[in-house]
Amino acid sequence: SRWLLSPVSELTGTPDTIIITEGYATALTVSQLHNGVVLAAIDESNLLNVAELVRKQWPESKIIFAADNDWHEPEERDKNGKLKKNVGKVAAEKAAKTINGWVTLPPTEYKADWDDYRQYHGIEAAKQAFSNGLYQVGEKKLMEAEAVVTHEAKPKKATNNLAQMAASQRGALLVEHYKKIAVHAESEAVYHYNGTTWETLSDNELRRAMVAIFDQHDTPYSPNGINNAICAMKLQIPVIGEQQSDLIGFSNGVYVLSTQQFTPHQPEHWLMNHNGIVFTLPVVGENLPDHAPDFYRWLSHAAGQNENKMDRIKAALFMILANRYDWQLFIEVTGEGGSGKSVFTYIATLLAGEPNTASGNMRALDEARGRYQFVGKSLITLPDQVKYVGEGAGIKAITGGDLIEVDGKYEKQFSTIIKSRGISHQ
Repeated sequence: SRWLLSPVSELTGTPDTIIITEGYATALTVSQLHNGVVLAAIDESNLLNVAELVRKQWPESKIIFAADNDWHEPEERDKNGKLKKNVGKVAAEKAAKTINGWVTLPPTEYKADWDDYRQYHGIEAAKQAFSNGLYQVGEKKLMEAEAVVTHEAKPKKATNNLAQMAASQRGALLVEHYKKIAVHAESEAVYHYNGTTWETLSDNELRRAMVAIFDQHDTPYSPNGINNAICAMKLQIPVIGEQQSDLIGFSNGVYVLSTQQFTPHQPEHWLMNHNGIVFTLPVVGENLPDHAPDFYRWLSHAAGQNENKMDRIKAALFMILANRYDWQLFIEVTGEGGSGKSVFTYIATLLAGEPNTASGNMRALDEARGRYQFVGKSLITLPDQVKYVGEGAGIKAITGGDLIEVDGKYEKQFSTIIKSRGISHQ
């Protein structure tokens, strides 16, 4: 029989996946939606001819028909009075059944091909709909296909055998849901990039997200199935990197000490926290007495007008702002009531960022369970310390940058370096 085809991509070797479309414009779009060699059959009547040739040439390849959805109203008739048929769907399913292929068509309630769908809904929604809509003829589809277009309307998606997927495949869906995600190699804690920092995702949050995916596909699940998907996901995602020591994190970007430049946030900064302050460039001639008079009055009072002491206080505050845990110094603030100790701690908390500050005591630092509250924090405050009888090994290890044991109540015990600075009041 006579057949025509127009390849969009080069045919070399044995392709894993071959996608056959009706038109060339559709083929160009489909090449952006799914991995595989894409062929245009030119017409729906030519789908079977092309498919049989492809199957003969590449018997092991997966063949997908990116069908046109020639949708019509139920009982709608053509100009000759005959009931209309969804000819694009019928032709694709016939060819797929013959050569054991797969079908996916635009999930619309109007006539459309994949190029129409992309133009109307965008490339990302089209990618998702293309993959989620894959099915084989004779297989019971879990639900009718539809588009995922807006956040306000959350229609349920067609599924590609979610119930039959391996744990690794379900884990991959969870990775796709979060996009930028990484894991801590020792603790197995999962982190998600929120646009500024890498924030932790508890296993309970991951379970709920996985359940939402199952619910969205109207697919039953078991607790073991959910947990297995999460365990598999942790093996797939990259290990979280180390933050550069010369970065100061602000809410609108990072200041790089080594280059003295301010740059926008990037995932590769591996920033775990920032201080919540909006960075602004200094004005010409900026100085403390004129541009920060309240701070300067406190600084002068706390240091007793002593310039050397003022410099030491400013150095301590810079160490907190820049998170210079590598200086291996611990700040001990002593003085009478009203001498400025509490104000110093307040300013330090402001510079570190309140979410990045934890308050505790010496005993907590000496215990693996107690140290868990300080993981991921950049400032530890020990206010109004009473007499403590103990070795103080915890504060020594943290200040020295040593590896220490941490025991989260419901998490795996692990070793880590707590990159924080400490302040103690006496």
